[in-house]
Amino acid sequence: MSLKDQTKAAFQKYSSAARINYNKLSSRERVLIIVPLLVIGVLSLHFYIIQPVSATFASQRETIAALDTQVKVFGEVIKEYSRLKARRHQIEEEYKEVATTDSPRAVLENLIKSKLGLPPRDFTLPDPRTEEFGGGYEKTSVSVQLRNITELDKLVAFLKEVVHGPNPFMIKHLNLDKGMADRYLRVDLEASSIRRK
Repeated sequence: MSLKDQTKAAFQKYSSAARINYNKLSSRERVLIIVPLLVIGVLSLHFYIIQPVSATFASQRETIAALDTQVKVFGEVIKEYSRLKARRHQIEEEYKEVATTDSPRAVLENLIKSKLGLPPRDFTLPDPRTEEFGGGYEKTSVSVQLRNITELDKLVAFLKEVVHGPNPFMIKHLNLDKGMADRYLRVDLEASSIRRK
């Protein structure tokens, strides 16, 4: 006789004995046995099935909420990346057309002389600073100090040419200063030129 057959025979023996004894019990005794068994069954069902399933659903709900937030943030990041990439492409296209052989300092010096008509004693152009800019570009920054400016329309024409001329610069800093008793204007600016390496 195999173990399976022995187990089956023992189960039938004990279940028939339990059935006989259960049938001998009064209805009150049956209730006293069934109610605790039902309570034990319900508690077992709660602790071993309902509670773990509920905890799993709660965990999944939190995970889904976190992933939903990440998807929204990721979407915003992609939009910002696309906007910046398009802006970079636009700037690169604008600067592809700019090809100058003159140094930024020389370009600014020529503009000061031609647009403002200032003699060398009325402006200062220190040596430019060059640094890497955005990978394949270099940025050259020049500080410009202008003194004894009397005509604002010439200053406006000069600044317009600096920003929108054939050799465009970015103006990072611009300071206009006029003393109370002074009829002349002083201008300090920092202009940057970007070109491919």
